[in-house]
Amino acid sequence: MRKRVTMLRCNQTAGLRATSSTRTPRMPRLAAQANASRGRILFAACASGAPTQALRRAVALATALDADLFLLRVTPHASPEARRRFSNELFGAVVLVDRTLTTLRQTRAWCDAVLPEPLPSGHIQVRSGDFIEEVVSEARALGAALIVLPPDEGHSGSRVTAISTRANVPVLVARPSTGVETILAATDLQDHELPVLRRAASFARRLGTEVVLVHNVPPTPVVPAWKSFFAHDRSALFSRLARLRKAATSVDVDSTDAVVKRDASAVDAILAAAREKDVDIVVVGTRARRPGISTHVSSVASRIVERARRSVLVTPVRARPPYAALPS
Repeated sequence: MRKRVTMLRCNQTAGLRATSSTRTPRMPRLAAQANASRGRILFAACASGAPTQALRRAVALATALDADLFLLRVTPHASPEARRRFSNELFGAVVLVDRTLTTLRQTRAWCDAVLPEPLPSGHIQVRSGDFIEEVVSEARALGAALIVLPPDEGHSGSRVTAISTRANVPVLVARPSTGVETILAATDLQDHELPVLRRAASFARRLGTEVVLVHNVPPTPVVPAWKSFFAHDRSALFSRLARLRKAATSVDVDSTDAVVKRDASAVDAILAAAREKDVDIVVVGTRARRPGISTHVSSVASRIVERARRSVLVTPVRARPPYAALPS
């Protein structure tokens, strides 16, 4: 009887994941309700906030990319204290259902209030659990081509890069638009397949925007032979610039705006270029963290996410094979 009552209550929700051991039936994920012929964009946010600007930007992207937009809100697991209070499995499941239904109603009301057209009810889902786990799971099930996150929910750069690498999907941290339709693509030119430039080029073509390429060359230690050093250094910079333009041509980027920076910090170089060019979106790549690398070591992509004032598109890049640098 207990199981039957729980099932009746849970069948009123969309996408409930029970946190207790009570067996709660899973509802169909968003993927089952989508039009398979169109691309899919997943907008994910915590249930505690209402990031209106980021949601509107996700809607605009879905329109420009001719994609279906789906919205996922994640509520955190109940605290240990709450779980102790809800030791009765049936009561705990009922509370979870009621909390999910409340969040679902609030989400629909929020979407209806801020969007020009309401999202279909089947495109809105609420789940309870760990934010990264739920977003990755939903993106995989949905077959999402893009994940959009709001910047004002305290998502660390490492959380954003973890979602991108685990879901193997680009993640856009959507900040307000600068009004300048330009994308900046940052590349280290170390992968002959140029995944970041290809992603930026594809994004730019579909949005009808221009692409600015940036590459940073760390400063070379000063040597006593000043004249020969500066001549060599200048030649090296021109060589990198030529390689950058060659890379742009290979991925069909119609851009002559290629910038080579010289800075000890690649993050500072990329952010400086973004400010100078007043770009709207910065595209950076991220690789899965290799075993033995400390979790306290931040990647360039994660630091860009945390420090940039522009929207940042983090695109997953597969592990670099040996000797994969672009030929000169």
